[in-house]
Amino acid sequence: MKRARYHPAARDELRAAIRYGEEDRAGRGALLEAAISHVLRRLRRLPSSAPRWSHLRSPFEIRRALVKRHPYLVVYAVLPDQLVIIAIAHTSKQPGYWRDRVADLAR
Repeated sequence: MKRARYHPAARDELRAAIRYGEEDRAGRGALLEAAISHVLRRLRRLPSSAPRWSHLRSPFEIRRALVKRHPYLVVYAVLPDQLVIIAIAHTSKQPGYWRDRVADLAR
């Protein structure tokens, strides 16, 4: 099982999405958090189970996983020893807004 870590901006996105969900309706943020945790458990066991982001040039394998019943994607990089969560992206946001974060992985 691979270890997973968040890009700092992705962690901020997760917190903001949970907070927004709770403000919108009590319990919605907790449901989102649980759904994302479920996705991450699966990805840690099976990192290649989600589709690749094919239109992105990167030395890293970038993939995206849908979060069931929520309008979010978990965008992540598969590195040899770990997964890096690049974005918790709302599906209505501009696609690929997080691409500059991929360069941070090389550091």
